[in-house]
Amino acid sequence: MNEPILQYAPGSNERSEVISELSRINSEQIEIPLIIRGKENKTGKIGSVCKDEIDAASELIDYLRFNVYFGPQIYGEQPKLDFDQLNRMEYRPLEGFIFTVTPFNFTAVASNLNMSVSLMGNTTVWKPTSTSLLSNYYLMKIFQEAGLPAGVINFIPGSGSLIGGTVLKNKDLAGIHFTGSNSTFVNLWRGVSENIMHYVSFPKLEGETGGKNFIFVHNSTNPI
Repeated sequence: MNEPILQYAPGSNERSEVISELSRINSEQIEIPLIIRGKENKTGKIGSVCKDEIDAASELIDYLRFNVYFGPQIYGEQPKLDFDQLNRMEYRPLEGFIFTVTPFNFTAVASNLNMSVSLMGNTTVWKPTSTSLLSNYYLMKIFQEAGLPAGVINFIPGSGSLIGGTVLKNKDLAGIHFTGSNSTFVNLWRGVSENIMHYVSFPKLEGETGGKNFIFVHNSTNPI
């Protein structure tokens, strides 16, 4: 079952709570650090960003529950057994880290790009987009509070060219898990191909780019 989605109708408690929380967030400023191996690191390089979404929690919960459900089924898929033969498939994490690059408009996907591969035994270097740092930082803090072991997910906000350039040259890059623009994914793919001889293994590339869905917004909509 999917997590129920609240409607946020005028006069509802959930709508009032969201408006109140947005007001609280807008009234404060926080400095968002890098989180590497569970430790916060501040570089002194600061910018101004903000992001919240009212439906992020329900879809994020769905991703976590479904991944936990389907993960054991993957492990349970085994080759056929014949008379006097024992065949067994062993699944193991990739040899290295996964570079996860998450989008500006989808906090739940930011969770899924990291937690789906972490649940299967991998570690990630997470580059959130600059316009969604606040929600992604809170998400990382929730992971830590829930007991995520230090170093499984490493939260690295900052310049895409700086972080991407460093990651693509690292011999232990084992994969890229990406949602974002087509041009950025093309650049990442090109960077991997240019460094292919330096990696311990062939990186696995997975990207979701350039959605073409449209959205109707009625002129009575309150943008808040």
